[in-house]
Amino acid sequence: MTLTFLLAAATVQAADWPSWGGRDPGRNMVSNEKGLPANFNPGEKSPTGSGILPGTTQNVRWVVKLGTFICGNPTVANGRVFVGSDDASLQGDPRLKRTKGGMVWCLDEKTGQTLWRLPVPARPKERLPENAHYGQQNLGVCSSPCVVGDRAYVVTNSCEILCLNVKSQAEGNQGPFQDEAQYIAGAKNPPVPIEKTDGDIIWKYDLVDDLGVCPHDVAACSILADGRFLYVTSANGVNHEHTFCLRPDAPSFICLDAQTGKLLATDTEGLGHRMWHCLWSPPTIGTVNGKKLVFFGGGDGVCYAFEALTEVPGQPVHFKKVWSFDCDLPNYRDPLGDGQSLQLLHRRQAQKIFDQQGRRHLPRAE
Repeated sequence: MTLTFLLAAATVQAADWPSWGGRDPGRNMVSNEKGLPANFNPGEKSPTGSGILPGTTQNVRWVVKLGTFICGNPTVANGRVFVGSDDASLQGDPRLKRTKGGMVWCLDEKTGQTLWRLPVPARPKERLPENAHYGQQNLGVCSSPCVVGDRAYVVTNSCEILCLNVKSQAEGNQGPFQDEAQYIAGAKNPPVPIEKTDGDIIWKYDLVDDLGVCPHDVAACSILADGRFLYVTSANGVNHEHTFCLRPDAPSFICLDAQTGKLLATDTEGLGHRMWHCLWSPPTIGTVNGKKLVFFGGGDGVCYAFEALTEVPGQPVHFKKVWSFDCDLPNYRDPLGDGQSLQLLHRRQAQKIFDQQGRRHLPRAE
């Protein structure tokens, strides 16, 4: 089982770390904290598998057993710790069956006590594009929750963006989304009784159903919040054979309304036609020459900068690109020196195989 540790700092009260990258929207990973311990010892595991042996840790305030995998960073806000994991701990909940999906946890910062958790069932194959390569690693929720006030935003293992009430069902079922009983049970199972320690979903945006993407491996982007605007990559990626993108024209970078979950903006870069693997990079934001820009690393090996939104549009708009920079070396883009990129070579190889098997043609390579 994977364990979450809270380090014991020398200061009385540490500052919050509400998003991947900390408090700085530029996400430079710099903390202003002082008096932090230079090292820590996570302790020794109990031979019975019950946790960590008491007295074997150093500079650790508490230890919590959560699951088999934790791939994202914990975030901390207003006395609460938020973290994603797989759903291995569901074995102790008689209401639910484990689907090898994920969990979003909210823990008490002082004690490590579970305040609430949200099970996220695995996305079934019938709700994915044909020939998608997704979820097979069973890594759970890989996105670090982004906390703003009384809301937490997270990309789930089911390739959704969720807005969660940080106070959970203990405050009653808030928001337009009201079907948590069915959601946490899974679509093929009957609804379950909701408890106060269950998560409360305010709204949900499905990247596959609503945006038309084909995710690959995991959906791992950590959301960037800028006031009313939520910036996130779409998790679009290549097919099972790792040869081409099944949904090349689907957006790669989007913005949602933090209050409603409605789509506000998409890119028009056509990254799917140049996709190496998938879109996992968390975006960042900064002000350059008086203009606020959002940046993200694309699945084509290119870094992009777009103008940040300044007002909520009536209808979805397209981002305005300011610049882009190719982060790949020329000899990687053109390994044979004849102007033929690796993507094009892969697509031609895949097309030949498909033709020999009498299957459909791939979309035309650019």
